[in-house]
Amino acid sequence: VKVDIANGNPLLPYDYFMAIWIAGMLFLLARHVLGVWKIRQLRSNSQIPNGELVRVLQASAKRAGLRSAPPIRIASGIKAPCLAGWLQPYILIDRENASQLSKSELQHVLQHECEHLRRADPTRLFVAQLACIVAWWNPFVWMAARALRRSTEDACDAATLGRLGEHE
Repeated sequence: VKVDIANGNPLLPYDYFMAIWIAGMLFLLARHVLGVWKIRQLRSNSQIPNGELVRVLQASAKRAGLRSAPPIRIASGIKAPCLAGWLQPYILIDRENASQLSKSELQHVLQHECEHLRRADPTRLFVAQLACIVAWWNPFVWMAARALRRSTEDACDAATLGRLGEHE
């Protein structure tokens, strides 16, 4: 039996489990904060587009039933277009993708991202991420979060195709 030097009480197995649980949470929280920091770096190095991209986004937001279009930023190094941010969501799109996509492809991409916003997916996914951080040891929480991510993508794909059609 080891003794806690600070107050002379023996350390119990519960103390070790708590220490491991807290260490796991801190690790995952740090990983999440690093991801948020990287996204913010991308945004700070991005540009505000004008012209056709903004017009397509405004039309997509209107079709999705949003009061206003979310801000959109063009940056380099983004693997796929995404809706980033929890409290103030914005769309990030890669500079090369924005210039290479046809108008129809751009409509589908931006409609998809507007559907995420309409469905409040950033909030749902943030809560799922918090659940994974708190219950990091539970594989069912991770499976549920993965299923949620997949279902949000499928739902936004379906809504986009429903609003635009496959060949528009």
